[in-house]
Amino acid sequence: MIAYSPDGKTIASASDDRTLKLWDVQTGNCLQTLTGHSSWVLSAAYHPTKPLLLSGSHDHSLKLWDLTTGTCLQTLTGHTDAVWSVAFHPEGKTIASAGCDRTLKLWDLATGKARTLTGHPKEIKCLAFSPDGKTLASACFGPTVRFWDVATGTCQAIGQGHSTGIRTLAFSPDNRTVVTGDNDQIVKFWDARTGKCINTLAGYTNWVWAIAYSPDGKTLASSYLDHSVRIWDVETGTCLQILTGHTAWIWAIAFSPDGQSLVSCGDDETIRLWNLTTGKLEKYLRYSTQQYQGGIWSVQYSLDGQFLFSSGQDAIVKRWDLKTGECIQQYEGHHGWIWKVKHHPHQNIIASSSDDHDIRLWNTHSGKCIKTLIGHQDKVRSLAFSPDGKTLASGSDDGTIRLWDTDSGTHKTTFQMPRTLIFALAFSQCGNYLVSGSNDRMLRLWDIDRGECQYAHPACDREVMSVDISPDNQSIITGTLDGIIRRWDLLTGTCLQFLTIPKPYDGTNFSKVTGLTIGQLQALASLGAIL
Repeated sequence: MIAYSPDGKTIASASDDRTLKLWDVQTGNCLQTLTGHSSWVLSAAYHPTKPLLLSGSHDHSLKLWDLTTGTCLQTLTGHTDAVWSVAFHPEGKTIASAGCDRTLKLWDLATGKARTLTGHPKEIKCLAFSPDGKTLASACFGPTVRFWDVATGTCQAIGQGHSTGIRTLAFSPDNRTVVTGDNDQIVKFWDARTGKCINTLAGYTNWVWAIAYSPDGKTLASSYLDHSVRIWDVETGTCLQILTGHTAWIWAIAFSPDGQSLVSCGDDETIRLWNLTTGKLEKYLRYSTQQYQGGIWSVQYSLDGQFLFSSGQDAIVKRWDLKTGECIQQYEGHHGWIWKVKHHPHQNIIASSSDDHDIRLWNTHSGKCIKTLIGHQDKVRSLAFSPDGKTLASGSDDGTIRLWDTDSGTHKTTFQMPRTLIFALAFSQCGNYLVSGSNDRMLRLWDIDRGECQYAHPACDREVMSVDISPDNQSIITGTLDGIIRRWDLLTGTCLQFLTIPKPYDGTNFSKVTGLTIGQLQALASLGAIL
């Protein structure tokens, strides 16, 4: 999260590394680093007139910083979960905060005391004061926008209309309108007095979250921000099928061992199994309300294709019986969100990686943790077994890839990339190479035998979220946040192919249309229009 200073000369950035950094806009230099939070810093806001900065964190607290000295003046506690959003009142005497505990708090800056406002049914992702300071708007990770009278703390109006989580909002300069944006790239405009929706704009930004080769290497699957899964013919580059049904981001996909089915999971709290012959949904797995505790971020078939393993926000690996659709086993031991679960290629063992920095190996029959691999200094987002199962690779936000001996659990090798988040890993079928994707937008090929990076190529101008290697060891595929799938020659890193999906206004000519604002023109351009 970033925030501009009132004079526009500096930017404050909040980070998962538990720090805030102040940057000079003109030079790009880091001017100051503020430390003190014990977990991720999720939000920041400048005081309207004074050299003060406010931050909110996953550690449930707010901190007020003196930017002249770089010291923390005050720590405000009262929230019972992560603080996602903070804001200063235009007069600078009041602070607003909100987060995962579903409450808003209005703090008196002088006394540190807070009023608590309740009513949102889900986590509150964003809030904003009106320019005149009379109204506070807030939106939760659901369909609801609320408008509050700042003086009395009462809810004046409620707006309903989004179908997925609202992630951003802003007030118009005239105090009359609030604009919100959701996970579907839908923008809505609201009357701040009545809560009525007065306009809707449909946008389109289609990030690629996950990709996977089929077992025979002839097709690949990709998941997108628009909640769809697409099946592609690798040779021709044509889209064969579009699988729709998810209602939120799809974080992970996996082919069944026989290549006849595909499984997908995501933030809509479901696991879906698709028949690739018919393109229809075969099975729908979901916990009951009492059991569900968060988004599902990773899925993996068992070796025989009879079971599924899933992991996510509730820090528990779950085993599903595909015949009955029931969760039949839970593997507990992690102390944070579980980013990835991977099955050993030959044994009844699964590996899981977590926010707690650890990797655990589990016996799939007994559900017992047989080894804990310790060494990473930050969350571990990615895992990959070598084809022979003797090596496990792990990628972390600490900027390292570590190779582990699966039998002994000992650390073998470390590849270092400072200040890099490792999002994805994949071994070649020959076992000689490992490919990685990361937030620095680089595609890297690692030579396992030599223990070195064979090449590091810019993949695109956005983060590389997913990678895979073809079964014949000839090519790599990448999924990136620009919405394009790219196929690369494994040994040279030469880009061989682009797979893209059409945008809503591709080829539509708006060049003779007059009266459009700069923002409308930019939106049309992003949707493929000719201007």
